[in-house]
Amino acid sequence: MDSKTISNSSKKRCREFFGYKGIGKLIESASSLIENNNIETIVSEFLCDYDNVELYNVLLFFIRDNNLYNKLDNFDYIEIES
Repeated sequence: MDSKTISNSSKKRCREFFGYKGIGKLIESASSLIENNNIETIVSEFLCDYDNVELYNVLLFFIRDNNLYNKLDNFDYIEIES
């Protein structure tokens, strides 16, 4: 398996971790971004300069869960207010 491929088990863990409405679309978007782009680009464009909190959280989850980038100690999940 390619090291940038997000496994189905990781997707399942993400789905269980976040209870967002429309999580399936977020998971597919995040998976596609990770599989088709450089991790450093994703970190700079979607984590450091995010505009979608849910996508930020899902990307951060996948990057950590799949050990794709180890320099994310200063990043935390962002709580979404209801």
